[in-house]
Amino acid sequence: MQPASGTTVVRVSRSEARQPETQPAAGPNASATRPLDLPESQPTSAPAMSPTAAVTAITKARCERELECRNIGLGRKFNAIENCMAEVGVDTRDEVGAEQCRAGHEPTRLDQCLREIMSADCSVPVDSLSRLLACPRSALCR
Repeated sequence: MQPASGTTVVRVSRSEARQPETQPAAGPNASATRPLDLPESQPTSAPAMSPTAAVTAITKARCERELECRNIGLGRKFNAIENCMAEVGVDTRDEVGAEQCRAGHEPTRLDQCLREIMSADCSVPVDSLSRLLACPRSALCR
């Protein structure tokens, strides 16, 4: 499925999600890099992501995590990635409130949610977005 026109899809691997972004440090005695000072979850002026695109991005991230955690395959939680996408897609649509977020979803906050999904330890089930601090409907809706 292609993202809606004008939207940006960000793929983040687990290792990238766990690594803080860095920038050159200032001054001659400063270390080579230091973490970027990024705002926690301030809305951007970027256009809102459509509810459908947000649900698709979250569903894909959740299923990629399930695949990395070895929960997809014969005799596992999901027999195939398609089963995961179908089942998790319905749950995600309900949880994210696609119907209630008609103004769209905040891209910056959605990216934070995707990073948290992908960085979640496999021992912690992500069967509900409410388990993740960055993913409540109230934070994602514009």
